[in-house]
Amino acid sequence: MSSQRVEWVDTLRGIGILIVVYGHNQIELGPSKYLELVMVPLFFFASGLVFRPGKYANYWAFARRRLQGLIIPYLIYSVISWIFWIGLWVWLHYSQGQQRFGLLFVLLTPLVGIPYGAAADKIMLYNLPLWFLTCLFCADSFFYLLQRRIKSGAKLMAVMILLSLVGFGIGKKLPIPLPWNADTALTVMVYYGAGYLFRQRYGLSFDFAWWKKIVIGAAFFVASVYACDLNPQTHLYNNEIGKWWAFHLTSVASLVFFVMLAQLLARTWVISQIRRNALIVLGALAALIVVFPYFHLDKTALDFQNAPFVAAMVLLWCAGIVVLMLPLIGYFGRNTLPLLGMHVVLMMVFRGIAYGAYGIDSARKDLHITLWALYWGTGIVLLTLPLIWLFNRYVPWAVGRLPGKKVAPPKPAALPDVPAT
Repeated sequence: MSSQRVEWVDTLRGIGILIVVYGHNQIELGPSKYLELVMVPLFFFASGLVFRPGKYANYWAFARRRLQGLIIPYLIYSVISWIFWIGLWVWLHYSQGQQRFGLLFVLLTPLVGIPYGAAADKIMLYNLPLWFLTCLFCADSFFYLLQRRIKSGAKLMAVMILLSLVGFGIGKKLPIPLPWNADTALTVMVYYGAGYLFRQRYGLSFDFAWWKKIVIGAAFFVASVYACDLNPQTHLYNNEIGKWWAFHLTSVASLVFFVMLAQLLARTWVISQIRRNALIVLGALAALIVVFPYFHLDKTALDFQNAPFVAAMVLLWCAGIVVLMLPLIGYFGRNTLPLLGMHVVLMMVFRGIAYGAYGIDSARKDLHITLWALYWGTGIVLLTLPLIWLFNRYVPWAVGRLPGKKVAPPKPAALPDVPAT
């Protein structure tokens, strides 16, 4: 099998990591509820798409590779976050007089949270999203062992559905998640398996008319939003998925939508042309971030009746952010670990920069709207770019690579339509 990457799969992963970053930025309840529900199934499905068990002689060879790819980065980002958390506490305590937690709590909690690897009772407050890496390792391991013993795709899917019910039941009975979120891994592992079985059946170079993708994607997006509305707020880090059937209905419908979207974005000529001018794109994004605070926006930002000019400028700003981010999605999909591991730390850094430069207090309730989430998220993404370069060049362990191993080619190409073995 070729080592070249598949652009639409990278785009799918990029969509997933951007959902994580933007969804963690004080977004309004409706969008937040939807994004929090779909992000984990989306990532599991994308991981299943690239799962190739034939590369490994046995489970221990597979586990060593996944420890290198997931757990070592987990430990690195945990330590970085711990150090940052201590520094933030010291700064807030001595310069601002704030003291939300005691010093012993800040110093000692990660000693429990890092090995436990699950968001139980505030033990991962230093960087909550890192729970996903240990959970994905558990799902990797469970699925590897399952597919070695069950060769029929239908039987494999049936067993995973049953395990999803088991994980759901554990989440209902236990007050806290299991170590490394093993119960959540059982609940959503079905999407990991769905990605694997999808590749087995259709390969990765499947394609059909663009207009069909738009129609199918739009229909399933509407279905996913409607299904999401039938479910209460979900918190996958606590294995809280609300209604089992509504969660899976939303997840399946949203997956169809995101696969169609990733296919369209990866194969759009205009986006590929914009991608050739990366420095201009980054400069334009930075300029939009600089000008946004001057709008002085709150929840009345899009008031076309009383402030039509400002509302129109805000819409243009949003359109500019979306258009400029589109050609970067595939790149972020190839570098998900730094974004996942560092976005909470960089969130605090960027909010500190905004406070120092513009006097913006991110704790203000009237700023907890989707527009400001777009601003915060884009700023975090821009701050992550130099770290991605730094980690890839000098700290390969942080991106799941062994020192000396070359980075994947920057220009992905489609794999041949040959199922994994």
